[in-house]
Amino acid sequence: MTGMPELIAIMHSLVGLAAAFVGWNGYLDVDAELSGSLLGIHHAEVFIGVFIGAVTFTGSVVAYLKLSARIDSRPLTLPGSTSSTSAPWSPSSCSPPCSWPAPTWACSSPSP
Repeated sequence: MTGMPELIAIMHSLVGLAAAFVGWNGYLDVDAELSGSLLGIHHAEVFIGVFIGAVTFTGSVVAYLKLSARIDSRPLTLPGSTSSTSAPWSPSSCSPPCSWPAPTWACSSPSP
C-alpha cells in the first residue's frame, strides 16, 4: 500500500502521454474537408491537447520520481527568483506613473 501514490503517478503519466499522442495523431490525420476557420480551430484544439498532455506527462513523471525518492523533493529555486516574481505584482508596479497624462474625462469638471 505504500507504493500506491507512486503507482497512481506513473499511471497518470501514461494518461498524459496518451493524450499527447491522440493530439499528435489528430494533427497528422486532418480531414481534407476542413478549411478556413475550421482548420484553424482544429489546429488550436490539437495544440491545446498536445500541450496539456505533455505537461501532464512531465508533471506526473516528476511526481513519481519525487515520491520514490529518486530526485530531491525540495523545490527548485533559481537565483533571483524571489525578486523577479514579486516585482511585477507589487502595488507600485500596477499603478501608472505620475508622469502619465490623465484622460480628458477625468480632468474636466461636470457641466452645469
